[in-house]
Amino acid sequence: IGTVLFSTNLAPMLLNYKELMSSDIGIIYHDKNKHDWSKEVAAFTGWDDFRKDINLLSSKYAIENISNQSVTFENKGRNYELTVTPYLDKHLSDNLYFFYVSEITHFIRQQREALASSIGLSILAIIFSEVFLMLILWGPLSRLRAITHRLPGLSKEYAAFLAEFPN
Repeated sequence: IGTVLFSTNLAPMLLNYKELMSSDIGIIYHDKNKHDWSKEVAAFTGWDDFRKDINLLSSKYAIENISNQSVTFENKGRNYELTVTPYLDKHLSDNLYFFYVSEITHFIRQQREALASSIGLSILAIIFSEVFLMLILWGPLSRLRAITHRLPGLSKEYAAFLAEFPN
């Protein structure tokens, strides 16, 4: 077990971050020999809301695997993102991590709406291009259809014309 000493009281700093960023923050002092890092959370502003999720995520992912990445999860019908960042000063400690839990429900909803509108616009563009192509080709195709209807008659007339002249 190690000790991390900060030059200021940690609780007000974490609470100020939560107020300012509207996301929860926590600190983990992780022993590299242990897989379950949820038991090593030193401080976390959202512990009451996310205890079960942190326990589940720590059993699924080793902290080294999700460090500097994001993991999404759902809690009470809302979507959240967990980001784990190692403490940058490796001389002080390479076992110290900060983690952030941010709500991303709004962003996911925006992403789904953008996808739905882009699919709708794509379908509309395809329909418009097909109608436009049909209008452009209507005249030439009508002339071609009229010519094909006259061809059998022309060939019969030409055969009759050739039959009138002996070789």
